[in-house]
Amino acid sequence: MLLENTCIYIQDLSDHFNLLPNNLPGRVATLIKDPDEITWGIAYQIDSDCIEKVISYLNFREKCGYTTDNVTFYPANGSKNLENVLIYIATEDNEEFLGPAPLREEAIQIVNTSGPSGKNSEYLLRLAEAMRKMGITDRYLFDLELQITELMAQS
Repeated sequence: MLLENTCIYIQDLSDHFNLLPNNLPGRVATLIKDPDEITWGIAYQIDSDCIEKVISYLNFREKCGYTTDNVTFYPANGSKNLENVLIYIATEDNEEFLGPAPLREEAIQIVNTSGPSGKNSEYLLRLAEAMRKMGITDRYLFDLELQITELMAQS
């Protein structure tokens, strides 16, 4: 899938990934609007009898700086584009938005955080694995993955 005018960025998600009891916020990849970028990923079609339940769950999970948007989905296989696909997207002016940091600093924060949504490192490692399976190369993500695996091997 291709989403135009978005890119992946880093956001603090204190509700998802916290090192308890220290409340150290985690870092997650998130979408932000960027007219010069595209984002690759996967879209899911939800059965009509499950939509309300799924949206309710996502609205709870994707809080802290997220808003929703409807976008056009461009399948990588060239099949028909889908209009009005719901995404959760961050805004740079929300209080959870961290912005850039040195890669090593981001990796240390990711390795040292976990919480109700699981280990922050597992989230990132699975994201990198999924991108590889789709044949997508994301240097930033893969460099961060390398830093994280090196830190995990040291502990």
